Amino acid sequence: MKTAFVTGASSGFGRAICCTLIGKGYRVIGGARRMDKLKALEAELGVDRAQASSAENWQRMIDTNITGLAMVTHKILPQMVEADSGMIINIGSIAGTYPYPGGNVYGASKAFVRQFSLNLRADLAGTRVRVSNIEPGLCSGTDFSVVRLNGDLDAVQALYRDVEAILPEDIAATVAWIAEQPAHVNINTVEIMPVAQSSAALNVVRNLPRA
Repeated sequence: MKTAFVTGASSGFGRAICCTLIGKGYRVIGGARRMDKLKALEAELGVDRAQASSAENWQRMIDTNITGLAMVTHKILPQMVEADSGMIINIGSIAGTYPYPGGNVYGASKAFVRQFSLNLRADLAGTRVRVSNIEPGLCSGTDFSVVRLNGDLDAVQALYRDVEAILPEDIAATVAWIAEQPAHVNINTVEIMPVAQSSAALNVVRNLPRA
């Protein structure tokens, strides 16, 4: 029986991934930042403009998306290398590639996830350990936007109104697809957006006062 270790297992992507992998016969070990609610790691994120953001929010994003990911990986990677087997599937974000107002440290932390995943692949050359990074776009059904909008449920509903966003189950299906690839195949990066979302043109500010 294959075993999967899933962080953020109580909600959002983590919960959907657990359900999907269990349905496919995996033994799943669920982990999260807080045992009382098993809060998903992604639920710790905020998105104010850089000049208005709190240092605490920035530090929380860094601790969750960078330090937490790095330390968990550091803990489990030697065992995977020793066994010459295993797969790491990280959850990044399109925010790590496409900047947007308010993304500041969150986007930077997800850029870390992308580059960290690629660098792990370089370090693991010569082993059978595989590394993938999934980068979702607009996704409903997670805690992310609730936290981002400071619990304003009306604002959350407005964000997804009349938009068919991707769902945690879509990401979970992608995780399962990656995990089912033959042992000689490594999926480096998968970028997923809903059909309703696309990248935008570069912003131009007109009539900006001269220095």
